[in-house]
Amino acid sequence: MTDVIASKTRRSGRSAKREARSSTTSHDPDIVSASMPGGTYRPLTKKELDTIIETAKRTLAEYGLADFTPSMRELFLASGATIKNDRIFIPHEMVDAALQTACKEFELVGLDDTRKMILGGERVNFGGNSYNPSVRDIATDEFRNASLVDLYDLTRLEDRLDNFHYVRIPVIAQDMGPEEFDLNSAYAVASATGKPFSLAISFEQYVDDVLELFDMIAGGPGEFAKKPFCMVIGVHVVPPMKFAYESCLVIEKLVKAGVPVIMHSAGMLGATSPASVAGMLVQSTAEALAGLVWVNLMKPGHPMTLGISPLGCDMRTGACVMGSAEHALLEAAAAQISNYLGLPGAQLSGSTDSKTIDYQAGSEKTLNALAIALAGANHIGIAGGGFAANMGMIAEALVMDNDNLGNVLRVLKGVEVTEETLSFDTIGETIAGEGHYLGHSDTMRLMSTEYYYPEFADRDAIGDWEDKGKPDPLDLAKAKAEDIMGSHFPRYIPDEVDVAIRARFDIKLPREVMSAGTRRPLAAGTT
Repeated sequence: MTDVIASKTRRSGRSAKREARSSTTSHDPDIVSASMPGGTYRPLTKKELDTIIETAKRTLAEYGLADFTPSMRELFLASGATIKNDRIFIPHEMVDAALQTACKEFELVGLDDTRKMILGGERVNFGGNSYNPSVRDIATDEFRNASLVDLYDLTRLEDRLDNFHYVRIPVIAQDMGPEEFDLNSAYAVASATGKPFSLAISFEQYVDDVLELFDMIAGGPGEFAKKPFCMVIGVHVVPPMKFAYESCLVIEKLVKAGVPVIMHSAGMLGATSPASVAGMLVQSTAEALAGLVWVNLMKPGHPMTLGISPLGCDMRTGACVMGSAEHALLEAAAAQISNYLGLPGAQLSGSTDSKTIDYQAGSEKTLNALAIALAGANHIGIAGGGFAANMGMIAEALVMDNDNLGNVLRVLKGVEVTEETLSFDTIGETIAGEGHYLGHSDTMRLMSTEYYYPEFADRDAIGDWEDKGKPDPLDLAKAKAEDIMGSHFPRYIPDEVDVAIRARFDIKLPREVMSAGTRRPLAAGTT
């Protein structure tokens, strides 16, 4: 009888422990966070790195770049470059000097000063997709042109997704004219997120208004440059080996104003860059180093990313692809080059070429995000929500990608080896006791510190899943996206500042769409 009672007690105890374990659904936030160290995946050997970098320097010295601005011509000539046949030739010595003076690490802090990221030193930070021209309507599941309200809504959504550490402009507001676009995009994003963010400015004449807007938000003239919450994207080259004239005029104004810049050399494998991965890396590194030299001639040590950002290509069609194995390899190798040079880098990885949320999308996004994170990329854009090679944005996919990035970041955190985690005493206690670890106090304690729990990955047994009605993770993600966009209306710009901004500028985002209860988020034809 005593044995029966003991047996029932053990079963009861085990049931209680199982219930306790199953009730643990959260994880320690330190498992996944901004600026975690990467750098364990190194596709290039040291010899290969040296060879690529030296060949890139030779490319600058012997082939040069065309389409420079008058001020660039003057600055480069005064610093030791030569010009022949309308191309600037940059000697090795100028590149080496820039590598010595370049900024090695800097921090960006959002309008919520608890949201920050460090760029440099193999620290990994993810941002969502950027500048998608279309959005899939959450009510109709059909793609349509994106609007300024969509931009605001998607930014609010990303603001609540913690595994995205900064925000890029999610979509192109196609209801804006060119003279309205940059300022209104900047306002919509700044009003909707407390995270650091990045955006592009189209033309030189729009720079002053955007910087004035940021100064008003930051507290007055010159305050934004003292504590920038935004980096401006500067695509300084048009591959192969030409400066992007108009974009360089923008970058010049930004650097002189003290604004951090994301420099991108985004050639396409086999199209605007050589078809070999190594050749692509040579050209992209050369183009990125040209930007590094130029920025450091203007202002030594100015905060910037090196921006070797190569893109994949399907050679059967010539289409740009962002989910391929070659793209993952290129971006990881590019991150390794930036880290080897000791410089902050910016990569574009974590997207998909699929048009919908399916097996292709999941595999391509995971492959690219994991490879680039393990390589230690500092500033990883297009890592969530985007489809069709960055041509369409899906809100519920942004939510699911945030979940997936949690898994990636957990892998990135790696194995913690301490006297405690080696579990020597626990092994001995278990051998002498129940013979399993399920109810051990160490197991209960480590559940939240060793494990990441995805929100949408279904891990139930088949029977339990069927009993619950066979829930579809996509439906759950859509419900969460709708819930956030229906309730999260932050006020990162104080009301009195917002009134002043609207008095100074023609802000197109209506105040009435910036509060709860006025409309269905991302629903066609509603405002």
